[in-house]
Amino acid sequence: FSMCKVGNEGVRTLAVVMQALPAPLAFSSINLVGCGLTAGNALLLAKSMRKGFQQTASLSMKELYVGSNPDLGDEGLTALAGALPNTLESLFLDNTGCGDRAMATIATALPAMPGLQKLELQRNPAVSKVGWAALGNALPKLPELKKLGCERCAMDDAGAVALAAGIQEAPSLIRLDLAGSNIGDLGKRALATVERNRIERRLEILY
Repeated sequence: FSMCKVGNEGVRTLAVVMQALPAPLAFSSINLVGCGLTAGNALLLAKSMRKGFQQTASLSMKELYVGSNPDLGDEGLTALAGALPNTLESLFLDNTGCGDRAMATIATALPAMPGLQKLELQRNPAVSKVGWAALGNALPKLPELKKLGCERCAMDDAGAVALAAGIQEAPSLIRLDLAGSNIGDLGKRALATVERNRIERRLEILY
């Protein structure tokens, strides 16, 4: 469905189909990038996902792409966060209108996904220090996370400092993308300290 602009009716149809199929759903990937997701139709999608991927269901569900849907906003993302399969390895939430409320909800859901390896959050400039702090608190609980994308999120010094504390304790993280941010000397010093302290597993930070 990527970049197909299915809109409300298309998402509604997808949700109905997903609910009609017997659980657990044998999907390995769902790609709804740029498909016109909104807060309203995200509620329908979340309901179907909860039914199809509940608890130990669908051991094959590894990837979820919902990026480039800026009308999702905090309400839509909060709904989706409550329905994320715990088997995910890649989660793409870039350019989804994410703010602090949604980031906090997503951060609360992440530790239930022990196999998550890639998290893409770029182009969400509404997230502030509060949201980055919530994400930072979740990072030490993600044992397999290797790549975190936060580029073009307008992250400033306060956000970088808040995130740095969690990055220090993220056991497997090897790449952090911060290109296009507003991080100044204070934030870069905090992140540089993290880099120096990561002796056993090198961390690459891209500005």
